[in-house]
Amino acid sequence: IALAKKEKKNNFTYENTIVVGSPNSGIAGGEGFAMQIGFSYKQVINKKENVGRTFILPTDEERSAACEKAFDIDHCIRDKNLFVIDDTIVIFTADHGDLRGEHHRQNKGVPLEASAKVPFIIRYPKKIAAARRIDNVLNTVDFQPSILSIMGIKISGNEEGRDASQILTTGKAPEGWSDVTFMRSTGVIGATNGWVAAVTPRHKLILSDKDEPWLLDLDEDPDELTNFVHDEKQRGTARDLAKEIEAYGKRHNDPYTTNAKTRKALEELAG
Repeated sequence: IALAKKEKKNNFTYENTIVVGSPNSGIAGGEGFAMQIGFSYKQVINKKENVGRTFILPTDEERSAACEKAFDIDHCIRDKNLFVIDDTIVIFTADHGDLRGEHHRQNKGVPLEASAKVPFIIRYPKKIAAARRIDNVLNTVDFQPSILSIMGIKISGNEEGRDASQILTTGKAPEGWSDVTFMRSTGVIGATNGWVAAVTPRHKLILSDKDEPWLLDLDEDPDELTNFVHDEKQRGTARDLAKEIEAYGKRHNDPYTTNAKTRKALEELAG
């Protein structure tokens, strides 16, 4: 609505223009924009109910065919001007990866790159330069405070994530930024059996009640096949990341860090 009012002040006019809301999250904004600016709104893209996931299908042809079945598109948009809102922040991301044969595994749930790493592509030319690549380590909990900050919305300060907006807009980390984040396995609330990991752009230290500690080095071994935890050259890295996990566990009261086997590993590594 605010954008529509701004465009009306600029005497924005197009003939033969309709506003289209992308289902389902874009519908309310599209309707409000059309109402304020005086354009016609038509829901020309409709998502069918009870359509299964398309991305897990094995081939591009099957995925494309499934997507065509998932949406109905009204071809009344032919020869029409479609209004694209310039201030929209477009983000492509996911909640997890999927192993498809790597390490002889399928699906997700482990701290390996193919399972735990997700894409994060953002387009907002007003504040973020095109083709900028960020190599800092971020987590999904960092998305909310970072995007709100880019939008100029003051965050509450109670978020678990960090505000990485300066990294996204300038390519430089703010003063005092610690390039470490954390991952943990899912489980029953309060349970102490599971894995927890400290992650940097290069290393992962993974502690579990079911395995020995693992230290992965993505520079030396991008396929994540070698455990460097007993490598003398990597002792300092293992110690530093163990201390990071200790601090994380206390800060967030993570029960995984209280597991007896995990506690013993932390004491030995943090030494």
